[in-house]
Amino acid sequence: MKRKLFILGYFGYYNLGDDMMLELIDKKQFGQFEIFLLSRRDYYKNRFTIINRYNFMKYIIAIKKNDVLLNLGGVFQDKTGIMSFIYYFIMNGLFLLKKGKIAFLNTDFSDVKRCKFLLGFLLRKSRLIGLRSRNEYQRLQKIYPGVRYIPDIVFLYGFKKLKKDPSRYILASLRYESGIDTIIKQLKKEPGPIKFLLMKNEDHLKEVLIEHGFKNRIYKYNYMNSGSILDLIYNADRIVTMRYHIGILGLLWKKEVRLIESNNKIKMLNHDFNVSFYTDKKKIDKLKKRKYINVLKIRKEWDRCFMRLNMILKEG
Repeated sequence: MKRKLFILGYFGYYNLGDDMMLELIDKKQFGQFEIFLLSRRDYYKNRFTIINRYNFMKYIIAIKKNDVLLNLGGVFQDKTGIMSFIYYFIMNGLFLLKKGKIAFLNTDFSDVKRCKFLLGFLLRKSRLIGLRSRNEYQRLQKIYPGVRYIPDIVFLYGFKKLKKDPSRYILASLRYESGIDTIIKQLKKEPGPIKFLLMKNEDHLKEVLIEHGFKNRIYKYNYMNSGSILDLIYNADRIVTMRYHIGILGLLWKKEVRLIESNNKIKMLNHDFNVSFYTDKKKIDKLKKRKYINVLKIRKEWDRCFMRLNMILKEG
């Protein structure tokens, strides 16, 4: 019987960044293992065996001794709602009770504020901790074994069949939160056309943009249209973003990227890759910015990380 690799994260919610991370967990890397994805919806069903993330009984039954649970992405947070943290903690705890192994990849814990002692318990039990935040690596590598810093996995993304669009525009990827009206008003002052990228479930933000007169400039990601959404990002002249992975795509395509400070992941892009905020007057020279992104080096680091994960899977 094949040993199993379970993948846990924010999957099945039509989020471009999380879906892109999954695209990079290739069956070729773990071909000798059966891969189970814990997801809210099954739109990945052609790539993985799906277990509904809230079907605890099916999840518990599927776990066998020495299987591995891979926590992927920024799943642990309690600053906005403690129930989210408790869910991920329980899923890891059940795995440990069944004598499975846990690992963390492409993650950060900057949004854990109230449950640090519970997180510390899991990190001590983890066989591998791959952090995408340089600041967190510098702090946690002194405390826990097996900690590595590797820039976000989306830096490895390979793009095919991108369609060029000669039109010029700014692409803004926003989130609905306090102060969003002020940001939209500031964007309206920008010269040239502007387009807005939303995720599928952001209906409230869509309503706000329509109120500001942008009804025909709104594009929604829904997984099935990922190709056209990547084209939309690729052809933008400039990118203004509150979303971490949209910023990474802009860096990969050597766009002028501006950040709107909305969460700790955005601060990571500012700190680790010297990307400026939208309100900053100082411009960053593009050639200087490119020095921070060595995709070949990042790929080699991820290859070593996948080798280590395979070794953990094979251990008895």
